[in-house]
Amino acid sequence: MSALRLVLVLLSLLSSGCLTLVRGTQGRPLDQATVDQIQRDKTTLPELLARLGAPHEVHNHADGRLLVYRHRATNTLRIGLSASQALRFVDASQVVAEAIGNLSFTLWRIHVGEDRLVVLIDSTDVVRGVGFRMTTPDLPAF
Repeated sequence: MSALRLVLVLLSLLSSGCLTLVRGTQGRPLDQATVDQIQRDKTTLPELLARLGAPHEVHNHADGRLLVYRHRATNTLRIGLSASQALRFVDASQVVAEAIGNLSFTLWRIHVGEDRLVVLIDSTDVVRGVGFRMTTPDLPAF
C-alpha cells in the first residue's frame, strides 16, 4: 500500500469519529492541605462534615463509624478501526469486501486514579484516625 493510500485511510478513520478522548472526574478533589486540617482527637464530626461535606460511604461499627471520601479521575482513549472505512481506498474484490467489510477493531486505554480519605470517628463523634492516599496527580495523559 502506498504512503498516500495509508494517509488517506488514516484520515478517513479519524474523520469518521473513530477516535475518542475523554477526561472525567467523580467526587470532590482532595488534597494534603485539607487532610492536614483534620486533627486526630480534636476534630469533631460536625466540623468534618462542614469542611468536606457528605462522605461517599459510611460504615458503622460498635465503637463509632468509618467515613470514606473519594475523588476519581479517568483518562480514556478509544480508537475504533472499521474495515469498511479502509476498503474505500483499497481495490478489493466483492467477495473480500463482503468478508471483511463488517470487521472492526476497538482499542481502549483507560487510566484511573483515585484519591481516598478514610476517617475513623468514635462513638463521641471525635476523629480518632485519618488515612489518605493520593494517586490522581500520577495519572498518565492519554
